[in-house]
Amino acid sequence: MYFDIIQSGSKGNATLVFSSGSLILIDMGMTYKELEEELVKFNKSYKDIDAVLITHNHADHLRSIKSFSPKKIYSLEGTIPGSLSKLVSLDTPFKVNDTEITAFETSHDAINPCGFVIKDKDAKLVYMTDTGVYLNKNTS
Repeated sequence: MYFDIIQSGSKGNATLVFSSGSLILIDMGMTYKELEEELVKFNKSYKDIDAVLITHNHADHLRSIKSFSPKKIYSLEGTIPGSLSKLVSLDTPFKVNDTEITAFETSHDAINPCGFVIKDKDAKLVYMTDTGVYLNKNTS
């Protein structure tokens, strides 16, 4: 498993995670064109992304989320309006191909902010952003 933070800051946030044959995007706070330009660096394209995980509902994390099918987007309830994503629950693992993902609670001034534990057969990544206090002590 490896990851690349392709944009971070108040103008936009997005991270790519390459795990067990899966390509996962965390947050989509950049334009579609900017994402495509980054993906080319890895010989990948937009269609290669298996899942988009959303940490919270601020614009710098959601800017171009409508570029993706709701079938690929995963978020906690209330994060994205309507039925624009698959809903996940805190501390309940779900799978994207052979990668196990678990959302956990974080502290931020947003609706249901979360981080993610991403596990494959070789590694584990704990990802959180925009949080001041770490609330969940169980990331096993």
